[in-house]
Amino acid sequence: MIWNDKWGPNKAPLFLYYPFSSFFMKYSYLYSFIYDKLSNADFNIKKIKYSDRISDAIDIFYEKDYSNDAQNIMFTISNLFDEFEKNSIKENYKFVVLGIPEKRGVSEEYQKKFLHLYQDVNSDEYDFRKIDEIFNSELPKKNIDYISLYDLARNNFDKFYFKTDPHWSPKGVELSADYITEELKRRNIL
Repeated sequence: MIWNDKWGPNKAPLFLYYPFSSFFMKYSYLYSFIYDKLSNADFNIKKIKYSDRISDAIDIFYEKDYSNDAQNIMFTISNLFDEFEKNSIKENYKFVVLGIPEKRGVSEEYQKKFLHLYQDVNSDEYDFRKIDEIFNSELPKKNIDYISLYDLARNNFDKFYFKTDPHWSPKGVELSADYITEELKRRNIL
């Protein structure tokens, strides 16, 4: 279990049920580590239906078949990118989109944990790299530069993220900064 604002299959705030754990999960890596090990034990927790979940707003973009909500959001994002690109031409700067991978997007272990939460899903219904693939194929058509960090994160996974936390480690930040700088130089943006 990683520390975050939501906990368990009902995604209720952890601090409501376990204020002590919530505080220490947030500020103690040792406590988070121990909590994570205990949380990985199978205590026959009842799984919920995927449709009963409270979405983290990212999971709908991993679905292979987008719902109307996901399609509408992607349409809005596309329009926003168009406006940013128009403004960049007008204001004489280069608009670049950066693909920042969520830990679940690059780790099979985290993908399995996500799928294991629900009783009515299987891996065939998800593509955890779908957003990256869409941006890789569609943004060049709009003359928008896209820099993806997915391969960098996957190839350096153990260094890229904290062990018990979905955030980048200091090494992950350093690797990203170096990679982005080199990509911007290679594309003659810097």
